Amino acid sequence: QEYQCDNEDEACANLGIKKENPRLGGMIRGTALMFWQPVCINRIMEIMALGLVLGAIIADVVGVGKTWEAVGFLLHVKNGTEPSIGHPTLIVVPPHLIDQWVDEISSITDSFNILLYYGDGRRQGAEFIKDNLTHKHSIFTGGIESAWTIIITSYQTLESRHGPQAVKAWCAKTKREYDSSNPRMPISFPHHLSGLFAIAIFDEAHMLRNPLSGLSLACAWLNAGFRLLLTATPFYNGWTLHRLGAMCAAAGWQPADQADYDDGGNDFLPEKLVETCTPISQRTGTSQKQETKQAYFKDVIEDAVNSWNLHCGHWCI
Repeated sequence: QEYQCDNEDEACANLGIKKENPRLGGMIRGTALMFWQPVCINRIMEIMALGLVLGAIIADVVGVGKTWEAVGFLLHVKNGTEPSIGHPTLIVVPPHLIDQWVDEISSITDSFNILLYYGDGRRQGAEFIKDNLTHKHSIFTGGIESAWTIIITSYQTLESRHGPQAVKAWCAKTKREYDSSNPRMPISFPHHLSGLFAIAIFDEAHMLRNPLSGLSLACAWLNAGFRLLLTATPFYNGWTLHRLGAMCAAAGWQPADQADYDDGGNDFLPEKLVETCTPISQRTGTSQKQETKQAYFKDVIEDAVNSWNLHCGHWCI
């Protein structure tokens, strides 16, 4: 547990909530965070405020409440958002988790306007966006309404409407040449969503482990202001740095300011990097297997710095 955050008092103070009743503004009466969740939310806020990288990973085990931590993070951010700079949030999940996310958010807060961007819109109990999104949609006009809007979609919907599949269809329709080897989105593509979301959350983020898949490119092309990845299996199907790095890259991770890392050279000291690789939520207990993973993770990070010249200030596992 060497890298496990254990600063509940500090976290609650930073978030402006009481340790005895950890509730964020906008939470439904009778709900409260578990004691380890403010630690997680505070850690994400620290990473976001530092501005060294554009995202974080919540990699807690199943059952710890990653959804609550993510929604708590959104509430804290949005409570401090100026209406004039309001941008919506996008949550991307596997199709079978869409209803679960709607129910979970609604059980925590009724402050958000939740829109579904998925399917044909015939289901009851939720608002749907029927047409394919473009930058001209009213939810992107800014202000308080945009800031408190959450759009929930599936990886498959995002890929088919805004990923390489959609670009290929658009090129065929407009008689343009489609270059399947180019991982960049054409600037003139009318359905690009680049830079339109303040925050993008990717659930089951290990699905992005292939950086050149249509799913991964569609997510990377979002270029959201801040990216939060949720997964209980960051080392999916085997522990390799390549798989973890690919998952982060697919979600568009990059240093916010490369100059912060180039102190006259490309070496970023392992000690400095490992120091910032603090897990972002406090678990109720750590098994021997988890401790082994953490020890392994430290070695992986040090190997990454030595072999990749990895410029990433926070790997939050």
